[in-house]
Amino acid sequence: MQKLINISIPGSKSLSNRALVLAVLRCGTTTTIKNIAICDDTNYTVANLKKIGIKIQQHGTTVKVAGVYKNSKLNFPKSKKIIHLYTGNAGTTTRFLTALAPLTGKEIIIDGDTRMRERPIEELVKALNQLGAKIISTNGYPPLHIFPKNLKGGTINLPGNISSQYLSAMLMIAPFAEKKIIINISTELYSKPYIAMTLKVMEEFGFKIENKNFKQFIIQPNKFIKFKTKNSLKYSKQKSYTIESDASSASYFGAYAAIHPQKKFLLQNIHRNSLQGDVKFLEYLERMGCKISKNKDGIIVEGSKNLKCLGTVDMNQTPDLVMTFAVLGLFTKGKTRITNIKNLRIKETDRLTALENEIKKLGADVKTGKDWIEIQGLVKNNRLENPAGGESKRKNGICQLIKCNDQSNPQKAINISTYNDHRIAMAFGILIDPIPNLKIENPSCVSKSYPNFWEDLKKVTMWTNNKSKKQYVKSSNIVLTGLRGSGKSKIGAMLALKLNMNFVDIDEEIENEENTGIPDIVAIRGWEYFRAVENKVTKKVAKLKNTVISTGGGTIIDPENEKMLKKNGKIIYLYVKPQIAASRILNSKNRPPLTNKESVEEEMKHLYKQRKGRYYESAHIIFKRSKNTEKDCAEIIKKLKN
Repeated sequence: MQKLINISIPGSKSLSNRALVLAVLRCGTTTTIKNIAICDDTNYTVANLKKIGIKIQQHGTTVKVAGVYKNSKLNFPKSKKIIHLYTGNAGTTTRFLTALAPLTGKEIIIDGDTRMRERPIEELVKALNQLGAKIISTNGYPPLHIFPKNLKGGTINLPGNISSQYLSAMLMIAPFAEKKIIINISTELYSKPYIAMTLKVMEEFGFKIENKNFKQFIIQPNKFIKFKTKNSLKYSKQKSYTIESDASSASYFGAYAAIHPQKKFLLQNIHRNSLQGDVKFLEYLERMGCKISKNKDGIIVEGSKNLKCLGTVDMNQTPDLVMTFAVLGLFTKGKTRITNIKNLRIKETDRLTALENEIKKLGADVKTGKDWIEIQGLVKNNRLENPAGGESKRKNGICQLIKCNDQSNPQKAINISTYNDHRIAMAFGILIDPIPNLKIENPSCVSKSYPNFWEDLKKVTMWTNNKSKKQYVKSSNIVLTGLRGSGKSKIGAMLALKLNMNFVDIDEEIENEENTGIPDIVAIRGWEYFRAVENKVTKKVAKLKNTVISTGGGTIIDPENEKMLKKNGKIIYLYVKPQIAASRILNSKNRPPLTNKESVEEEMKHLYKQRKGRYYESAHIIFKRSKNTEKDCAEIIKKLKN
């Protein structure tokens, strides 16, 4: 009997962000959200809700959110200061918080990164202002200045062909206007499944929306419904809400399974009756000849030795699947033409142009138009013909690509640009087996939705290459990062003992290299010299095998250090609160100050704020420390074996 390869898919970031906003607005006390996505988008949402004053506790994938609707009104914490919210390139977070901000009674500025400032938000701002809000945008783009002003209500027209996030944002806050709100959709509604998702989650949280065939939505003020569904939340006491695994993320492993027909893959916690429209990837895979079946734990995907071409397919309602199936189209004989996807040009990047540029590097003919992309498959006579100008063969149904377009240097890498777009990175990432010389640039951009993607993909490739999970864990290094005082050395030494691995502390190696202590190195030569030595030592340490590596608090801040350590290791970020870390190093004489802050605690808070993004972005696993080192070690080992 063929053994199943189990793939654990993280929670949906789309559902996570909706649940977070609705938990804030919900009547009652506290909502416990389980299986929340741990990624940039939800991290930005949680962090910014806290800045607004929402009480949120997070332990791994479980988040407790205190609702603010009490005594028939919203009771956001008061603040006279202007609150600055930063959302990076998180479109969902930006749009949802823009709609939520007028309800808070606070003056708020919302800004993002360079790309976010290029993504339109004018129609959402215009709609909110028509309802009584006061929001000033920068020519229709972030940053946004939002003033405390109540939503009055009324009738608005909202285009549906730019971003479904506008409508989802409006629907979630509409029940809290002073009067009835009517939203008329003035154009074709793109990504309709995401609106259906919003409506369903709102219903489960107790909000009533009158939906007129997705063309008009009527929302009465303070109108809630009685609960009928099993997953619904009662206002009277604390309840929990469980997030489904992410269907968009699952599509990449479904595509990987499609080109490895000699194996069976179980996508855990993925089901056809999902709230997520992107579960349609299962239907697309079936059309291509894959076998899809279900069991109690999820969906089983078996690939086909001769994948069928999808032909012309309208993916207006599932735009996040376009990247997956554009790449998968390479493994078919005919032309894959994906249409009605104009809004892909205003996502994290212009995704149609990005796909055209990168697919051409693999030797395929590809064309794009205003709202379509066409890919000519590389399969002829049941073999992949001259991909990237090289040779090809097909073994056990897997398309094996070898060589590249530089015949004088056949091992030269084919570099795939990701444009800092997580979906471009993951879609091309599934080709790491068929194209051994493929290199994904800026792979860490997957942290936006799926930080552990590369680690999970590596596990799958180990299975398909008949290497056991146990062998994989032992051969890889374990790299511990985090603030000073997070316990990296103590945890590292214990892990090494329990796993029969070697242990190296980078700070100790630096002292050995310089034959003096770190305080003296910094005092005599300065921090710049110290970082140069740190980089040199990290380069040596990263080449070790079967070793637990404890890094310095700032080691991972250098992208070059991260790259070297990730080459042969799994990075675990040990999280502790800055004030706890400060208390642990208060009397340490081997910890020279990095800043001119008045106290150790102030310095640690400053460093955490400065480094937090890099810690999260670089980590394969984010682990919150407890007071029990022995227990933490056991939990970390458990996570490593999953």
